[in-house]
This record gives sequence, C-alpha cells and structure tokens, in this order.
Amino acid sequence: MKKHNYYITFICLLLFSTGVFAQGKMNKERIELLKISFITEEINLSPEEAQQFWPVYNKYNDRIHKARLELERGIQRDIKNSGGIDNLTDRQSDDMIKRILELEESISSNKIKMTKELGAVISSKKIIKLQRAEREFNRRMLQEYGKRRKMN
Repeated sequence: MKKHNYYITFICLLLFSTGVFAQGKMNKERIELLKISFITEEINLSPEEAQQFWPVYNKYNDRIHKARLELERGIQRDIKNSGGIDNLTDRQSDDMIKRILELEESISSNKIKMTKELGAVISSKKIIKLQRAEREFNRRMLQEYGKRRKMN
C-alpha cells in the first residue's frame, strides 16, 4: 500500500508541476501545496500530527528560508555593489564574513529549534524522514525545472 501511495504522490507531483512550469514561472503557492502534500505523504502524518506539525514547520522553515536568501542573494548583491571581491576593503571583507557566519548560525539554530519542537509532535523516525523528504522534493523540483528550461 505504501508503494501505491508513493506512485500516486509522484504522479500528482508531476501533474501539478506541469501546470506550474507551463506558465513560464514557478507559482510559489502551488509549489508550497505540492511540498505540503509530498511531505505529509512521505512522513505519513496523521491528521492530528499534521495539525500540530505544520505551524511549527512553517515558522522555522520561513526563518531558515529568509536567512538562506540573505546569505545567497544579499551577500552577492553586496559584493557586486562593491565592484567585486577584489575591490572589497579589509573592513568590508571582515564585515561580510561576520554577516555570513551570523546567517549560517541563524540557519543552524533554527534547524535545531525546529527539530526539538517537532520532537514533541512527531517521532524521531519521522523527523529523519522529513529531512529526507525535503531533500527529495527539492531534487525533484530542480530536475523538473531543468527539464522545463531545456524545452524553452
């Protein structure tokens, strides 16, 4: 039965993602719905668990996402605005390293807090399954995005 559910989830993911990518841009809300469906199925959340799980997950996932965006885009923007890495002063470089470490620490800290809070809601095995499901979802979405880019 589990294998059957896996195929249904995968088919739904492909059907939904086709519509998402066919528009020429990713629709964040639809991708979030796909992610919720995929994770719920992969870690086998009961309705009671899901009710407690998603508010905790979303709170920390939003914080982690914002820190990653700042780490990836914000730092790159600052480097570009300075005329490139070679044009950074020692002071700017030191400040940037400090900011990078603060963002990395924020990501790590929020992952730890999320894991601890989720431990009160779901089992440790489901937390491990969650980490695997997140990686798998991201991998599939990147593969689908790559296929769509090649077609255009």
